[in-house]
Amino acid sequence: MAAILDAAERLLVTEGPEALNTNRVAAEAGVGVGSVYEYFGNKEGIALELIERLSAIETSTLQRRLAAVPCDDLDGAVDAAIEETFALYGRHYALYEALWSMTAVVRELGRRPAEQALLSEVERRLRRAGIAEPELVAFTVFHLVESLALAFARAGRWDCVEGIEETVRVVRAYLNERKTR
Repeated sequence: MAAILDAAERLLVTEGPEALNTNRVAAEAGVGVGSVYEYFGNKEGIALELIERLSAIETSTLQRRLAAVPCDDLDGAVDAAIEETFALYGRHYALYEALWSMTAVVRELGRRPAEQALLSEVERRLRRAGIAEPELVAFTVFHLVESLALAFARAGRWDCVEGIEETVRVVRAYLNERKTR
């Protein structure tokens, strides 16, 4: 299954969504087309599995990065999460762009189990830091950072460091306004 997903990812990144069909994926993976249908059924199934895989990889990467920051260091956690999110979007932007252009692929940011685990971690840290309404704030910050990282990756107009610094300023200002103690 991994070889099929790897092949599909290569095709999407190098040739775009029009290259994604079961015959091309099978040939690229070095397997029979029947194997592709056995695991995925069709190209939309492949795309959905790629999104799930990407979500799990990115979430575990962010969780490891946050685990290296002490729980009481909210500024350090903000910096680490934003830096890593920008790096991930920079690395995976071509794949995201190809997947999102496939109309059959539903984009449900923040709703996948891996992303829910990350939101829970952010919420726990916010609660510990005395942030009012930590569930709402975690949801807002999660989607704000993700949206800005995507927008900066798409625009390609600013150095990534500038995008990270600006996003850190916005998130820190918002969190300071939400502190209850």
